[in-house]
Amino acid sequence: MSDGILAGTYVDELKATMKHRQAMNDLQGQCVKRCYQARDVLKMELAGAEAIQGLLTVFVNGILEPGSLRGTHLAKLYPSQFPRTGAGAPLSAYEQLQRLTDHISGMTDHYAVRLYRELRGMRYPGGRD
Repeated sequence: MSDGILAGTYVDELKATMKHRQAMNDLQGQCVKRCYQARDVLKMELAGAEAIQGLLTVFVNGILEPGSLRGTHLAKLYPSQFPRTGAGAPLSAYEQLQRLTDHISGMTDHYAVRLYRELRGMRYPGGRD
């Protein structure tokens, strides 16, 4: 087995060759049930998904409606590393959407939820969580 692993030719699941694989399977099942599917973990995951979807909706509308008051305000919230132009010319809406998606995907969970709450009026900027 170790020769195959070193050579890169081993194709079986490592766990299948373990002496105590059933115990490992049982442990894995308990981890999924008690950790990954715990109520608080599921709530956090759902809140994060809601925040990401909400941020995308808000900022996409800002990109697609650049002349609106909301679009103008949102454009001012983009970080400096989120340029609206490239090589001296304005970026297309598609390029802006790509950069927006990249920016939001790079946010920490905490920051994304906080920003979403601020933009939705559920939290005052600079307030405590």
